[in-house]
Amino acid sequence: MTDSAEFVILLDEPNSEKVSPKSNEFVYLLDNEAVADDGAELEKASSHLALPTFSTVDGVVALYQDLAELAASSESSIVVDASAVTDADTAVLQLLAVFVANSERSGRSVTWYKPSSYFCELAEQLDYAKYLKLDSAVASL
Repeated sequence: MTDSAEFVILLDEPNSEKVSPKSNEFVYLLDNEAVADDGAELEKASSHLALPTFSTVDGVVALYQDLAELAASSESSIVVDASAVTDADTAVLQLLAVFVANSERSGRSVTWYKPSSYFCELAEQLDYAKYLKLDSAVASL
C-alpha cells in the first residue's frame, strides 16, 4: 500500500463506485484500492489537470472527483492548467487550496501552468494566492 494520507471534502452524495460513504460519518472517502484495481483507469490517469473555463460551484463535485483520482494516481508532481479560467468562485478555490496542502503533505508538488490573470487576481483578492502557491504568478501581474 502506498500513501495512507486521505483527501476528503464533503460535497454531495457520491456518484461513483470509487467513492463510498463511510458509515456513521458525514465524509466520503476515495477508495484507493478500487482505483488501483481498475487498470483502465490507471492507464488514463495523468499528472495533469486542466481546469474548466467556468470553474464554479456547479462543477465542484466533478472537480473534486478529478482531483481525488489525480492524487491517487500521481507519485511526485501534479500540473494544474488554469489558463482557460474566466469565471471561478470561492468553492473552487477552497477545494484547490485543500488539494495543494494535502499534496504537499503527501510529498507531491503542485505546479500551475499559465494561470489566467482572472484566476490569479481572484485568488489574490480572496487571499487564496498563498494557499494555492500562486504568489509568483500574482507578483508577475
